[in-house]
Parts: sequence; structure tokens; C-alpha cells
Amino acid sequence: MPLVMAERQTAEARYHGLRMTADEYLRLPDDGRWYELIDGVVCMSPSPTPAHQKVAARLVGQISAWLDRHPIGEVFVEVDVQLGVGPRGGDLVYRPDVVFVRGDAAGAITDRISGPPHLVVEIISPSSRRFDHETKKGDYERCGVEEYWIIDPERREMTF
Repeated sequence: MPLVMAERQTAEARYHGLRMTADEYLRLPDDGRWYELIDGVVCMSPSPTPAHQKVAARLVGQISAWLDRHPIGEVFVEVDVQLGVGPRGGDLVYRPDVVFVRGDAAGAITDRISGPPHLVVEIISPSSRRFDHETKKGDYERCGVEEYWIIDPERREMTF
């Protein structure tokens, strides 16, 4: 087995599927992979594609330009959002594609966002479509996120 494949499998096995609290999850060393804590279970997601990143960059550019004229908060990209407890009793830490936080709360953010941001944007892929439309939507609503946007580049749709 090539060394790169062996390292990849070892890194995936190290965290993916483990049960832990949000505090334990947030102390994990960064290995360059994309993880979320979904109801107390560490789940690895594929890295965003260039097309996905292009959509995110354009959206962040537009929001940032608007915020330059109307400084009411901050926009963040790919930051951990500690939401609290999920529907089955485990902790939730999602890493949305784009997040907006209003006012003074934005200035207090250092390494993650604790509590519900005002806006969450997920740019979905075919493999995440159902999860983003159902599970994440429900979790964000339950945890107090005011607005949730779903962008589907493949279908050229946006859901608010």
C-alpha cells in the first residue's frame, strides 16, 4: 500500500466515527481535513471543490462589500460553530461555508463561534443535499439561527 494511502486511512480512522463532547472535539489537532461534530459523533466530509469555493468566494465578496458600506457585523468562512446539544443529546459543532454575525458579538470571536450566528449559508453538493435541507436546517432552527440559506450550484437554486 502506498504511504500516502496508509497515512490517509490512519488519519480518517483516528477521528471519524468517534463519540465526544464539543470541548473534546474543539481540542483535536488540525490535520487539514474537514470535520464536523454531529450529535456527538465526529464526521469527516470531503474537502470543498473548486466550484464550491468559487461560489463561496463570490458570496463572501458581495456580503463584505455591503458590510464595508454598512458596518453592522462580520462575515466568516469555514469557521467552527458550536451550537449546543443536538436532538439525540450529543453536541453539535458545524462548519458552515459562510457565517454572518451582527454587532458586538462579531468582535468577540476568536477561534470559533459559540452559539447561533445570525446567518448560516451552506453550499451543497449532491451528496449533502438531503442532510443540508433536512438535518442541518432543523438543527440550525432548533439552536436559534435566524436565517439559513442553501445554495445548490448544480441546480442553480438558492433556498432561504
